Amino acid sequence: MGCYRDITAQHELEEYLKIVEAMGKIFNFSLFINVKDMSYRMISTNEYVEQAEKDPNALQFLKNNVDATVSENFRQRMYEWLDEDLILSAIEEHGQTSMEFYSEGARHWYNGIFMLGDRNEDGSIAHIVYGCFDTTDAKMLNLAQQKKIEEFESEIYTDSLSKIRNRRFLDEKLMYELCHAIVMADIDLFKNVNDTAGHQGGDEAIRKVAELLNRSIRKEDVVLRYGGDEFMLVFFNITRKDLENKLSQLREELKDIRIDNCPELAITMSFGAAFGSGLVSSMIGIADKALYESKKVRNTYTINGT
Repeated sequence: MGCYRDITAQHELEEYLKIVEAMGKIFNFSLFINVKDMSYRMISTNEYVEQAEKDPNALQFLKNNVDATVSENFRQRMYEWLDEDLILSAIEEHGQTSMEFYSEGARHWYNGIFMLGDRNEDGSIAHIVYGCFDTTDAKMLNLAQQKKIEEFESEIYTDSLSKIRNRRFLDEKLMYELCHAIVMADIDLFKNVNDTAGHQGGDEAIRKVAELLNRSIRKEDVVLRYGGDEFMLVFFNITRKDLENKLSQLREELKDIRIDNCPELAITMSFGAAFGSGLVSSMIGIADKALYESKKVRNTYTINGT
């Protein structure tokens, strides 16, 4: 009497496990997880994982790893991420789900990822793979590159005299941003400042005005040197009343500016504002017209828009 037993599935699983084990070499730590009961097979491990309390449930074991090694700043987010239903749903929809975290034990950054292992005959997920790999070098490289970009942008978008943003920043970064107010401003009778205090005194006036304008705005707002003795302020979230108060306050604070070699010289400015929601590019003209009205009087402000 003879019989046959179909071992195709067994061979397929064995071949698949070889693939998973090969993948495990990529990961610093990895698990092959049975979705049915969340039991697992350790594919690869490290000394920090070994410090965590073992548990037969893969997700609980991973949470133990979080407690043992992950920086406290990431723990709550990782607890929420290590949810079976959310993981399976994400894998079905996107093929994977991942989260970056920092290990205090290893003092390295890692990216943890869940991905599809294999499926049952009915198409449901049978196994998933968890792995984490060291992203420290890539992160440091990215930070270094980002720093270089920031240094480059800081150089090309900073006015050399006033040390605030320049016209190029407006043209390349701001023109098509949505804002709530634009203010154009220039120093009254600036030629007289140069004639009285010299060009070095004029440069000093521009620097000190720039410092005053820059410290008067919030971090999210922008002040830039538009050209010559003319400046622009861009506000992204401000009420008309707050704008009026801001311009009134600037008029008062300008009285404190003194030119070192000509302390008797008073510095005043005229301001023209466009208030309302719109693109920076579409509001500059309105602010310019308001500035023109203010220049007729000097040392005042005009606001157009409701």
